[in-house]
Amino acid sequence: MKKIIITTGIAVCTLASAVGVHALADEKANTEPRKEMKQMKSAFADLTNEQQTAYQDAMKAGTESALGELVTAGTITEEQADLMTKRDKQIDKTTMEAIRSAKETALKSAANKLVSAGTITQEQADQLTTKSEKGTKVSKVELTDAQQTALHEEVTASMETALADLVSKGTITKEQADQFSGKGKIKGEGSSQEALRTAQDNATSAALTELVSAGTISQDEAYKYALGHQGPKGSGSATLTTALITAIEGKISTKYQAELNSLVTAGTITQEQADQIIASKKAVPNQEQMEAIKSATAKVQETVLADLVSKGTLTQEQADSLRKMPAGMGNGSSKHIKAGHDRDGFGHGQKDGAFGSGDIEIQKP
Repeated sequence: MKKIIITTGIAVCTLASAVGVHALADEKANTEPRKEMKQMKSAFADLTNEQQTAYQDAMKAGTESALGELVTAGTITEEQADLMTKRDKQIDKTTMEAIRSAKETALKSAANKLVSAGTITQEQADQLTTKSEKGTKVSKVELTDAQQTALHEEVTASMETALADLVSKGTITKEQADQFSGKGKIKGEGSSQEALRTAQDNATSAALTELVSAGTISQDEAYKYALGHQGPKGSGSATLTTALITAIEGKISTKYQAELNSLVTAGTITQEQADQIIASKKAVPNQEQMEAIKSATAKVQETVLADLVSKGTLTQEQADSLRKMPAGMGNGSSKHIKAGHDRDGFGHGQKDGAFGSGDIEIQKP
């Protein structure tokens, strides 16, 4: 059997030639689910601000109560419940606009400072800050490792100042500021970030290959797991049993710990950074816990929608449209945790980090 290869950001993993063909077919087949997801988001966006707020507030209160019950029952930990509520913390449009503006200002300020210091060129600064006609930043900015590190440090510092100003004005809370600051994130040069990505991919590849060789899972199941966690949402691992996914996650965790130990020994990352990464991953619910959380939040959603319809806040048609959405969608958060694969803080891209909006692709020359 060929070694299972996992490549970050690519939907198709190579298990065998035949499996690779199936992967391409599956990726094409996911066009319809993507369209459905857009329609779901549209259902929420079509509500008035008052209706959105009513739904969000009710879902927030109900979800926090449901998570509290799961903690009491010993199904999830307090830390995991806190992680889930932090991810779904409501942030209204006005607050988000203020934070987005702060990010833009921080990036421009950092870029200007680095140009003055001769760290980056004016052309690079323009690529980082200039918006296209659609309002998104120009992508594929070529920066060296040293330039990436300098930019990260400057943006983080500027962002901290901007967020503190918003807190002092009462525009956002301290908790919201902490969500969007660079605090607690793994910092380092681009080479370190790449090493962390490679470590995760190597751990997943080694774990799946070992499990297939031992006969614990089939080659097709390994493929489904890999595609489900790296490919289009809704594919692959959704067809695997909870017990099987939990077993796979456990093996990957062991392999990943070994990969991190190697990076510490090589001096690529510090022991403190390695400990921080492991602690972050442990806070992410496993597949079985996620199933319990999904079930609980689905019940909350049913109760909330029925209540809002009875009060006349929503029409039955609106409730039916919202019911098609995952219970967490529309609760003020664009992030949805995938069991065992919360990769925030592992150096994967710049989304919601110091660089802000995640639409700048940093490349090495």
